[in-house]
Amino acid sequence: MNTLPRAFVPPERWTLEGVVEISVQEWHHLVHVRRMKPGDRLILFDGTGHEAEGLLDSLESRRIRLLRAWERPPDPLAVTLFQAVLKQEAMESVIRKSVELGVSVICPLEAERSIPRLIEKRAVAREERWRTIAREAAHQCGLAWLPTIRPVGRLDAILGELSALDAAFLGSLEPGARPLLAAAYSLTNRIGRGVPLRIGLVIGPEGDWTPEEHEALLRAGAQPVTFGVNVLRADTAACFGLSVLRALATAAGEIPPPGPRASETGRRGSS
Repeated sequence: MNTLPRAFVPPERWTLEGVVEISVQEWHHLVHVRRMKPGDRLILFDGTGHEAEGLLDSLESRRIRLLRAWERPPDPLAVTLFQAVLKQEAMESVIRKSVELGVSVICPLEAERSIPRLIEKRAVAREERWRTIAREAAHQCGLAWLPTIRPVGRLDAILGELSALDAAFLGSLEPGARPLLAAAYSLTNRIGRGVPLRIGLVIGPEGDWTPEEHEALLRAGAQPVTFGVNVLRADTAACFGLSVLRALATAAGEIPPPGPRASETGRRGSS
């Protein structure tokens, strides 16, 4: 990974015509935190796969001279995290860590047992805060793609989307739930071949889903999975689930393909 400092440039301000002007916040970070000087180089990214190497010409201007540009393709494993809204600190941790773990979409949901009830004026500010946290995480991890962070929605609005995914896994405390690693292992053959996959991970609130919500998710095609014998906090559960999926994607080309049993239990044909 390139160790040069990074700066985010919104797609609407992206240009390949010689110079890019970065925001006041990005400029402050580069000059006053990273202590960059004229002649130093950095990486610019717009969150949609475009990156460029740039040169800081002067401390009197926020304009960066472009040296070369390139594109990075999207991750073939597109994971959507359907996360019931948590308390502020826990939810912000989920946003940050899920970005680090390569999530493609974050879909916050208001569940029956969600503690925060977002009123409209607070919701707008909170969602902007989440996007800021995502950009900061992308800075740290060297990501070229930022996830889509949707407005807080209702559970019934995403049930149809779950059934259209290649696989959907529901973190569950109910008896009979399979370990996530075992349930997702049947996908490794496709992941290893670079076949684009859309996977959903559904994590409930601290008080878990109500029986009615849990049943609705099962009817939509979500597979109930367990994260082990310990009962995890909701924010920990999200990180655990995303880590398992990312580990499978990272090692998919080097681990044995799933046997008949794993293949037979995969959803919608994993061949």
